[in-house]
Amino acid sequence: MHAWLYALPPLSFIILLGIMWWCDKLPSIQTLHGLAEIANTKGGIILLLYGMSFAFFFSAMRYLYWIISRAADGKITVADGLITAGFAFITGAAFGGANGAMLKTMTGDSTIGTVSKETTEKTTVNSTATDKQQ
Repeated sequence: MHAWLYALPPLSFIILLGIMWWCDKLPSIQTLHGLAEIANTKGGIILLLYGMSFAFFFSAMRYLYWIISRAADGKITVADGLITAGFAFITGAAFGGANGAMLKTMTGDSTIGTVSKETTEKTTVNSTATDKQQ
């Protein structure tokens, strides 16, 4: 695969932004704020984590087949520690973390800590003790 193909998606995005700016069609701040609020809901988080799990899974598969092709060509040994550590990171930390967070979000339990009104009313701050120290 040609190396310039990897630069195609970011360049396309930049060109698209330039065309939108030239035609005065860029989204407003309120639209971007609404999009961020949608992404901050439980459904948005699940969608984001699904996409990350998908990306990590396929990157792990591409990496595994790359390792197999390099070993078949005789360019690396099967016991190469760096390759094993890289594959362990992709499958364990990256994919496992995103997939585990997605499953936790999908359980229905609240993942965001809440502060009740009763807790805030009972909490008092003694400002005189800190004022005397200064």
